[in-house]
Amino acid sequence: MRKGECDFNIAQNFSANFLYALPAPQHGLMQTLAGGWQIGGIITASTGVPFSLMQAGDVLGQQGQSFGAVPDVVPNCNPINQHFKSAGLNYINPACFVFPTVPLGSPVAPLCNQGGTTPTNGQVLCLNAQGNERRNQLIGPRLVDVDLSLMKNIRIPRISEAFSLQLRVEAFNIFNRANFQAPTHNTTFGGLLGFNQESPGTAGLLDSTATPSRQVQLGAKVIF
Repeated sequence: MRKGECDFNIAQNFSANFLYALPAPQHGLMQTLAGGWQIGGIITASTGVPFSLMQAGDVLGQQGQSFGAVPDVVPNCNPINQHFKSAGLNYINPACFVFPTVPLGSPVAPLCNQGGTTPTNGQVLCLNAQGNERRNQLIGPRLVDVDLSLMKNIRIPRISEAFSLQLRVEAFNIFNRANFQAPTHNTTFGGLLGFNQESPGTAGLLDSTATPSRQVQLGAKVIF
């Protein structure tokens, strides 16, 4: 049994909304022009969703019926590429992951899938061994989203005391921030380049977003 975070765990969430009536003169033409304005918004921020990095292929021979093989995580190495947006959206640091090995003299060494390599430094490659990566050990990119709206309320007392027209300008993701989903399809390493040297291929490549790009819309609302 492999313990770890559930697939939909989001450790930290923040959400705030506000609505503020802008001050304006109480009488005269300036009240008509500058009065009735409101600004509102919703701010959302959260940490990313967890995911796991897997070995390519069914090296454990489980035929897709169970959790597949995972690599080893290099100690004291940050597996997340902090500059992924300027690095072709490669979210993980492949140098932090290696395929499992066992000592050459280990009783299980003859049972290892060595991937056609030869032992090095007293270790033998063991692709069909489970690595030390925990289930859902990796956390996807965080999300930050800001929506803003500007409203103008125009009272029309000639129709009734409660009748008014509200004009609205709304901007979703106003800062046009790219909020990426955690890798969903690109979670497996490719083949070997040599002993314990992984060919990551598209592993960790971000290919979808959690929010759309900036969207602006105009609207009118009748209140009575």
